[in-house]
Amino acid sequence: MPEAAIGFIPDVGMSYRLTHLRLREEGGSSGEADGAGADGTGADGADVGGADLGGGDVGGAGAVPRKSIAVGTFIGLTGWRLSPADLLYTGLATNLVADVDAVAHALETREVSEVLAPDSQWSLGADELDQPRSALRDNAAFIEEVFAYGDWLEMSRRLRDYEPAGERHAGAGAGAGEGHAGAGEGHAGDNGTAEFVEQVRAAVAKGNPVSLAATVELFHASALVDLPTALDYEAVLARYLRRQPNFTEGVRAVLVDKDHAAAFDPSTAEGVDIAELRALLMS
Repeated sequence: MPEAAIGFIPDVGMSYRLTHLRLREEGGSSGEADGAGADGTGADGADVGGADLGGGDVGGAGAVPRKSIAVGTFIGLTGWRLSPADLLYTGLATNLVADVDAVAHALETREVSEVLAPDSQWSLGADELDQPRSALRDNAAFIEEVFAYGDWLEMSRRLRDYEPAGERHAGAGAGAGEGHAGAGEGHAGDNGTAEFVEQVRAAVAKGNPVSLAATVELFHASALVDLPTALDYEAVLARYLRRQPNFTEGVRAVLVDKDHAAAFDPSTAEGVDIAELRALLMS
């Protein structure tokens, strides 16, 4: 659930988990992923395992994971519905299997490393998914540019003003007297990015601005501490937000009346007292 839409924040340790992601670069995923994410079954019918079982690369060899707070912050703010490919990219899942029951049976008599090896009969590669590409990976440049730093007010302004590369190049070409057709060549992915950006704008527009600001402050703080401390941070902000009228309004709009038309106050990022949120985390 997008917690900001009900006037809340990501909790149950997700502020820690999402700020300690190990992203897998193009070409596969790595068994070096941090901790256990959620297990789930994708729309493709394949099972995506989230436990860190110490296996080898899945879907390709030699992938080197890298850390990024931007992707986790993006997920926390938008409540983005993660595909199997997204789960592998973020390291929230480590393995893709066709039949989880068959894997469980195999583990009764075989070593984990054998069963979850990339070339085992039980493993699938990401390229075998109906939708093998991760939207988060494909739009990584946008996510990093908008969500990597700053408070929610700064992020919201970068999101508002963001222009996909194709639009920037087309505008520059037109200003220099060049044709639009020439300026647009070589940017086949830009339309997809533009659509993704609009989806992101629509997602955060449903959120309580105070919750969105609190999520950013929470994630920045949780990125620097251990899990127990991050849970304490979540508890502090959760107690604060549950007492706010925005929480009641968000629950009404999403879970009770289901009109998804919450009237939050303040209604924009400009009206949020970020200093108050930071003081809560320091208390």
